[in-house]
Amino acid sequence: MKILPNVLLPLTILTTAEVSSFDSPSLPKRIILRSLVAPLFGSRREQKTQEEKIEYERRRNLWLDRYGSVGALQKTFGEAPIFGDLTPEQTRKFYHTLLPRSLLGLYEMGLMKPEELAPLAYNARIAAKEYARSRCIWTGRLMTAAFDLYRGRLGKPSSMSWEELYKKYEAQIVEEVCSDEWTNQLPSSCSADDDDDDSKTDDEEADDLTMRIYLRILERSCSTNQAFDALFLTDDDDDDDYLSDIASKLERDVRFLLLSSNNQEKAEEFEKELQKAEEKESKKKRKLEKKGLKKKRKERQRKIRQEQQKTKKEVEEVIENIKETGIASIQHDQDNKAHKKWRILRILAGTRRRVPNTEQVENQAKNNR
Repeated sequence: MKILPNVLLPLTILTTAEVSSFDSPSLPKRIILRSLVAPLFGSRREQKTQEEKIEYERRRNLWLDRYGSVGALQKTFGEAPIFGDLTPEQTRKFYHTLLPRSLLGLYEMGLMKPEELAPLAYNARIAAKEYARSRCIWTGRLMTAAFDLYRGRLGKPSSMSWEELYKKYEAQIVEEVCSDEWTNQLPSSCSADDDDDDSKTDDEEADDLTMRIYLRILERSCSTNQAFDALFLTDDDDDDDYLSDIASKLERDVRFLLLSSNNQEKAEEFEKELQKAEEKESKKKRKLEKKGLKKKRKERQRKIRQEQQKTKKEVEEVIENIKETGIASIQHDQDNKAHKKWRILRILAGTRRRVPNTEQVENQAKNNR
């Protein structure tokens, strides 16, 4: 009913005397039809665009009411005790979990634009930081206040405003673009008389710059300070189940609140394809690991065989040395025993010569008489 006047307008024009223009040789019928039908489809397109904008704003407000501020996070996850209930390490992990990485995933899947996601990510990051700090114990809060005092932000907002952040990244990107152009510029292209027909217009360059700024804000909203991560995060997995549940809830709510039914199906299909790719990659990795394990096993077995052969050879050499030493010692013992026996016999023989017999002594005495 809302587009009825727009539908009737071309029909009314057709019923007027201008219908005779179809027979006019000066105007092609195709141009006349396009001029008559364009208002109809143009109004429908505009209405569809307006409806999509209203639907996006409604979904955005729903998501902000749940994750876009400290009060929203308190309603979603509960208010913190007065003195806090999380250690600094647990607070850092909790902060990592609350970061809007699922919003960045929507951009990577091509379901939403950076200019739609960047403001949400900005609000979500600030809310995650403030809420995580409110959950930290009082000693951690004192450390945070001392760090803010060192940065000169004590008594001020802990994060930049949207305007300050936008100007900061705008300056960075402009500097990067100028630096790249200066680096890649050829000497022949420095002339002001050279005109590049393929260069972008001013509007296109401005749109590209704006898109890059929004994308930079979106990406930086999901990153953290590596120095603080190394200081507070460890490999302890005691809270992984609780944090994984929160991450799953954030992922589900992002898709349910921000995406339409068609985009949700696309996200599910993209996730299935991603899981298939991950499974394929994991299978490939396992195959490579198996091949590596087989290779390592063969190498280890080869080394073991070499060591066994070396040990066997050493044992044989030792046994051979023992045998040679034993034979020599046995021969030496036998020689010693023979020598001792010979000496004994020699001594006995000498004793017999030196000690006279009793009968011989008596006979010699008689002869002397």
